[in-house]
Amino acid sequence: MGAPPIVKGKVPMPFMEFDTKSLPLRAIKWLYWRLVAGKNYLVAFGRQLRNYSKWVLRFLFSRRGWIANYVKAAFRFSNNYAKWFFRIVQFRIQWAFSWVKRLAGRPYKLPTPIPYAKALAPSSYTLSLRDFSEFFLKSLRRGKKDHEEHPLEHEVIAAPLTKTGNARIPVAAVFHIYYLDLADEMLVKLSEHQQFFSLVVITHSFKIEDLEHLRNLVRTRLQCKVIYKYVENRFRDAKPFIEVLHMPELEGYSAILKLHTKKSPHLNEGASAHWRKDLLDGLLPERAVIARIINALATAPDPVWACPATWISEPKHWGINGLGVWSMTKELGLSYFPKTEFPMGNMYWFNNPFAKEIRNISIPPTQDPKENGWTDGTWAHALERVPGQISKAKGKYIKIPVVKDDK
Repeated sequence: MGAPPIVKGKVPMPFMEFDTKSLPLRAIKWLYWRLVAGKNYLVAFGRQLRNYSKWVLRFLFSRRGWIANYVKAAFRFSNNYAKWFFRIVQFRIQWAFSWVKRLAGRPYKLPTPIPYAKALAPSSYTLSLRDFSEFFLKSLRRGKKDHEEHPLEHEVIAAPLTKTGNARIPVAAVFHIYYLDLADEMLVKLSEHQQFFSLVVITHSFKIEDLEHLRNLVRTRLQCKVIYKYVENRFRDAKPFIEVLHMPELEGYSAILKLHTKKSPHLNEGASAHWRKDLLDGLLPERAVIARIINALATAPDPVWACPATWISEPKHWGINGLGVWSMTKELGLSYFPKTEFPMGNMYWFNNPFAKEIRNISIPPTQDPKENGWTDGTWAHALERVPGQISKAKGKYIKIPVVKDDK
């Protein structure tokens, strides 16, 4: 058979010659086998994924305790310090905008540094990146309850009483009065047990007219010695408390009761009144319990504080005060322990070694005016949580049992 004829202008391509009618059938077959191959790949991938998933689940289950600890630590850090971080960022943004306004020729006012930037880092202590890293690592540590509790039901009840009650044990009360309308209510409660107290120190910031009214109330309620001390009302009752602990008149007192006219304006009136009255009733219960509390404080060589059991905090009450508490423990030379128990409401009993410990905290020179409206994260809130750090590092704390009235 001879070669095919050569047509001018065209090159013969015999391998491209096929029946065009079979093209749709070939395309369908090609698509079918591609789908079958894809199905095989998916089945193989599913088997491998199932095997790897089983292996991952086995690994996670075997390390469930380890993973849970790190997850808890992550949530603890985000819950405590996220708000603090955003406040710092907000302050930086405000500071930048103030300089933009200044360059534009508009009137401006440089924002006052927020408490975490200045107030919670006292002038005697500079917060560096290394220090903050140390604080961050300590905050991730698991909070084991390795502190020594001092339950009143056991050791304090067994404490020996003097024959004349507590006449030979000097006891004082430190009372900060800011809300004059609550003074008489709390003085009445204090007068019911005034036989235990030989001195009451009242701190205030009143004018002459209000001070005279307060003196008249005290004369009608208390028969013991009373000292009035004028203080600047900064950081709520925290600054007056630190200042009064430096008074030489309190040096010889073995047990001290801290009180203040707690109102909590951010709460409704009923909740605030319940908190104040219940806490006051727990601090000044029946006379036999008060006598045992005083004996336990006076005989303890280590720092000890006492508070009603219902008003001792839980970890959820720690708030965003970790950095503030840490800076204060750094100043006191103590180790920092996250989320320790503290007396909620900042009213409690304490002994002389405790007073010598906590009064070493320095008071910041300035206060942000915006801080007055804050319900958490201030210098005063950080100081409220320091007793738990002191009791865990050096001493104990007493849970005062609460006797419920069935009537």
